[in-house]
Amino acid sequence: MNKMAKGALATGVGVALLLGGGGTLATWNASADATAGSIVAGELNLVSTTGTWTNAAGVQIDLQNYKIVPGETIKYSQPLEIKLDGPELKATLTPDLNGSTDSFRGMATYDYSIKSAAGRELKGQILTQKDAGAATVTATVTLSKDAKNDMQKVAQDVSKIQYNLQQVIR
Repeated sequence: MNKMAKGALATGVGVALLLGGGGTLATWNASADATAGSIVAGELNLVSTTGTWTNAAGVQIDLQNYKIVPGETIKYSQPLEIKLDGPELKATLTPDLNGSTDSFRGMATYDYSIKSAAGRELKGQILTQKDAGAATVTATVTLSKDAKNDMQKVAQDVSKIQYNLQQVIR
């Protein structure tokens, strides 16, 4: 075999080894890890504790045994703990009456306010992380002074009322 044939054979074997072995022909590369950290989701939560009913004189009443009369207003105060953890998190806080005033047939009114521990009114507001913490819902029920005789002994279940903290999507 001449020198030329031996050189061609050696070159062919070398190329075959490179290609067959999965190697590359002079390609360089490098990599580095991203140092991005972790993404952690915020939190939206609402916790309620037992509230109290009082009459117009401010005396605590047992709603199961109390009889409201025309023209009277009774008040319910309930502590809430609002959790809004996330600088861009926004929410509203509203009651859901779940039909709780239906049996009064328009002869009673229900109104409410929600105040933060600092005294800020939260009703109708877009809440943010700065509104997180203790709050109090104060609800009033007033039986109309014009309540008709058919309203006597009418019971109204207000235990179905809930408070909803709902995220506002931008």
